[in-house]
Formats: sequence, structure tokens, C-alpha cells
Amino acid sequence: MSRNVELTAVELVLKLSGLTSLAALHGSIHIPFREIREVSTLPYHHPAGAVRFAGTAVPGTGIMEGSFVHGTSQFFLSFEHPDRTITLDGTFHIDNQAYEKIVFEVPNPEQLQKLLVQKCPHLQ
Repeated sequence: MSRNVELTAVELVLKLSGLTSLAALHGSIHIPFREIREVSTLPYHHPAGAVRFAGTAVPGTGIMEGSFVHGTSQFFLSFEHPDRTITLDGTFHIDNQAYEKIVFEVPNPEQLQKLLVQKCPHLQ
């Protein structure tokens, strides 16, 4: 599974490729810094009762890719290891859909969190 993160002057670009892109039904996700309200590196715990909307979830493996709905909240998830994730809270628009959380796996969540705080003065 492959994910790359690029930080531009105004946004975070999450690039999914290979099986990750296929499983999540997305190639690239553009997240403007101004839309990020909070950043967390705590392990992600999937809410009970959340339903897969479009994407892939493999029970017992930790693999979560794509869109999930819980009540009126929609999440975009892309990870295999929930303890290596970064969670972005805000109001995000991907393909005309509104998401409240974007959660994805990165090798060093704490390092990315520090970079995002530098890029997003409103998070300090």
C-alpha cells in the first residue's frame, strides 16, 4: 500500500497509488491548510456503527481505505496500522463530498504534525 504526502504553500496533498488508490477509490486528495481545525497523532479508533460508504475495509487486518459514515459524519480513511496515523479534523471537500475527518497512515505522524503546525499558524 502506498501513500505519499506533499506539503505545498497552501495545502497538503495526499497521493495514493497502487492498491491503496484502488482500494480507496481515490488517487490524490488536496487538503487546504485553512480547512484544518485540529491535528492528532493518537491511534485512530473506528467508531462502532460506522459504515463503509465507498472503499475497502478488511476485518481483522486493520486495513481501512475510502469513505466511511457514522451518523451524519463522513470520514476519509487510508491506513493499515491505526497506531501510525495522523487525524485531520475540519470541513474538507473531496469530489463534492464533505468530510469531517481525514485519517491516514504515515511513517512518522509526530513529524508531520509538527510540519503542519508550522504551515498552519491557526493551529498553534
